Amino acid sequence: MIDKFIDKSNLSTDIKELKNFNIHPADLKDAFELLDGVAEKLKDSLGVDIKSDSLKLEGADLFDMIIKSGISLISSKKVREATFKCLTRSLYKGSQNIDHAFFENEERRKYFIPVMVECIRVNLSPFLSGAIMKLKELKIIMENTNTPESK
Repeated sequence: MIDKFIDKSNLSTDIKELKNFNIHPADLKDAFELLDGVAEKLKDSLGVDIKSDSLKLEGADLFDMIIKSGISLISSKKVREATFKCLTRSLYKGSQNIDHAFFENEERRKYFIPVMVECIRVNLSPFLSGAIMKLKELKIIMENTNTPESK
């Protein structure tokens, strides 16, 4: 499954170029390594422990919080290395590997953070959606009662 992560309508040429990045899920071992690195970085830099059973987030989206701290995550060498491992199945324009050598080209460096954040999203969202379901079941995360379905 190819996960394209940008709505291409009405975007500048540079942003539209992101449609050429096909970010695929990594194998489980590499995804776990990324999950460990992200959890460690969030705990160290933000004081957030995504494994905590006492975390109370009323209507908060844990994944949104992780993405908002993307710069902090990408600055972590451990997370960056794990992310590059997760990119081994992903391609640029259907045939070019997205690796360290890809970003040696200075023009491509503007895509580094969007690609890294999307790789984190693609590989961690399956873990986090399951965790969020369980946290809601245990009432550790409160259901948002202001949704259209609740009216």
